[in-house]
Amino acid sequence: MKLAPTLLACAALLAPLFACAAEPAPPAEAPSEPTAEQIVQLVHLSRALKKHQLRGTLTKDDLEVPFSVRMEADLIRFSFDQPKQIINLDIKQKGAELTEAIGGANKPVAPKRYREGIRGTDLTYDDISFRYLYWPKKVKQPLEETVKTRKCYVVDLYAPQPIGEYGVVRIHVDKESGGLMRMQGFDWQGQLLKVCSVTSGMKVDGATVLKSMDVIRYDPATKKVTGETTFELKKPD
Repeated sequence: MKLAPTLLACAALLAPLFACAAEPAPPAEAPSEPTAEQIVQLVHLSRALKKHQLRGTLTKDDLEVPFSVRMEADLIRFSFDQPKQIINLDIKQKGAELTEAIGGANKPVAPKRYREGIRGTDLTYDDISFRYLYWPKKVKQPLEETVKTRKCYVVDLYAPQPIGEYGVVRIHVDKESGGLMRMQGFDWQGQLLKVCSVTSGMKVDGATVLKSMDVIRYDPATKKVTGETTFELKKPD
């Protein structure tokens, strides 16, 4: 993965104008660590697709669900066929609500449906929209973790209201690319429900974006796997 635009800044101290030649220059300041808000902003930058439309497939057991996704400055749109269905996230709303069109007008998705699996898969309305990236409360963890050899920042995102099945979502963000490497969703009692892990990436207009992701659902009581879905995208034609 290549370096994505970063919010990290490093300023160097200048030696006094009339300093003695033998006097050593003052040391440079250490790079500042990004805040939780800045780390999440890196994820947004890494997902920018410059209005490309990508096609993909959701696969669970013998079920294959084709779809297309379009990401723009203020809108993320997933489209399905048979029947025709469009799921929208208006980024200007800060993830407050999803809208959906099924053969008619675009209407808000009822909050009780946010935990519903898309087309019989383990990917829910919450997952497919990345709504949690717009939740206001973000806490950066002091630890650093490695995901598939990539060093990652760790940020916990807290749901602002009891909508959907996640009370807390923990994200692992590649320190170099700003890409989202792993998401762990916990219920309102703090039990693990879901892990979404990036398995590969691809280049689109010079940016590294998601190519494939594994989605694993757990029973919070037994901690056993209850479902697995693969999310795959193809490069634009």
